[in-house]
Amino acid sequence: IPKGIEVLDSEIVFLNADGTEKFKYSLLDRIDVSEIAVNQPAYFNPGAAPVDVIHSNSVEIAGDSVIISSRHLDAVHKMRISDGEFIWKIGGHGKTKYDLDVTNEYGAFNQSNNTIDLNHLLSGQHDARVVGDGEISIFDNGTTSNRNPRVLTLKIDEKNMKAKISSVITGSSQSISSCCGTARQLKDGAWLVNWGGKLDQQRGTFANGVSSTVLPNGV
Repeated sequence: IPKGIEVLDSEIVFLNADGTEKFKYSLLDRIDVSEIAVNQPAYFNPGAAPVDVIHSNSVEIAGDSVIISSRHLDAVHKMRISDGEFIWKIGGHGKTKYDLDVTNEYGAFNQSNNTIDLNHLLSGQHDARVVGDGEISIFDNGTTSNRNPRVLTLKIDEKNMKAKISSVITGSSQSISSCCGTARQLKDGAWLVNWGGKLDQQRGTFANGVSSTVLPNGV
């Protein structure tokens, strides 16, 4: 990014009951520049201001903390509300003291293009959500990692700073997911997934992604 070009921050803003601002936390103040994934193609043009270097796309309240997905960090963070300190991080670039040690309980060879690479776990992800006690789900686009989009669920052991991949949900006919996307688990255990948008090279816009349900047996 050329010197002097404006960059965009992502801020987590907390409001009073009347809608006025109570306090806010800057993510740019809390990361190292090495954590920015400058190869994410959508919304990131290093030569044209303002440069979107974090691009947070979901925030989920989790007790006294928030869970934040940031596309251009390829990472999901848990942040303490009281002081804005990070508690842990999943994915991302550059080693930090907040990194969870991620192991693969699932087997995770259920991929069209690639197996899970624990060093590049997330790529352009969205929609990090709490799905159970100590468990989260993440819609992982796989945008720059040569893999089809998928949903990961992870069991978090915060005390020991570890996480286990407990399931991987695939099944999309899309091989590329350039933006967007979401995943929600239904009451019967199935998942409702939108697999994100795909860049239409001819029109220069994003085509709508496929949406589908994935049953507990993987169909």
